[in-house]
Amino acid sequence: MIGLILYLTGLLVAVSCGILSAIADWRGMKIPNIYPAIILAAFAVSFSGTVMSGHEGIFSSLPMHLLSAAIIFIMTFLLYIGIRFGAGDSKLLTAYAIWFSPNLLIPFLFSMSIIGASLSLLALIIKRTKPFKNPLEESWIAKLQKGESVVPYGIAITGGAIVAFLSHGYFSPSMLKCFLETSCL
Repeated sequence: MIGLILYLTGLLVAVSCGILSAIADWRGMKIPNIYPAIILAAFAVSFSGTVMSGHEGIFSSLPMHLLSAAIIFIMTFLLYIGIRFGAGDSKLLTAYAIWFSPNLLIPFLFSMSIIGASLSLLALIIKRTKPFKNPLEESWIAKLQKGESVVPYGIAITGGAIVAFLSHGYFSPSMLKCFLETSCL
C-alpha cells in the first residue's frame, strides 16, 4: 500500500507542477526552475514506490529512463543554443522525459507537438487579430499583441506529458489495482 501511495503521490505532484509551469509560462513566458526540479524528484518518489512494492515492471529500468532524459536534454540544449527554445522549456521537457523509457518518448513528443502546433496557430490568430483588451502586461497574449512571436511551450510540454501519462496507463485502474495484487503486468 505504501508503494501505491508513493507512486500516486509522484504522479500527482508531477502533473500539478506541470500545470503550475504552464500557468507561469502563459502569464510571464518563464518557467520557474523549482517546477522541473520537483517533477524530477516526483519521478524518484514514484519509481521508489514501484520498487518498494515489487512492481518494477510499471517503469523500465532506471538507466533507460535516465537515457531518455539525457537524449531530450541534449536535443533541447542544442535548440536553446540555436535560440529556438527557452532554458525553462528545456528543463521542463527533460524533467518529463525521465518519466518515459526511450520507446515511449515518441508518443509523448507527438502529443506535445500536436498541442504545440495548435498553440502556434492560436498565436498567429491572436497576433493578427489582437482580440484581447488589457491583457496582463507580461503575459503571452500581451507579447503577441505587441507583435512578438512567442509561444508558451510549457503548456504543450505539460499537455503532452499528461496525455502520455494517460495513454501509457499510469493512472489506469488496472495499473492501480496492480499495487494491491502480488503480481501484474
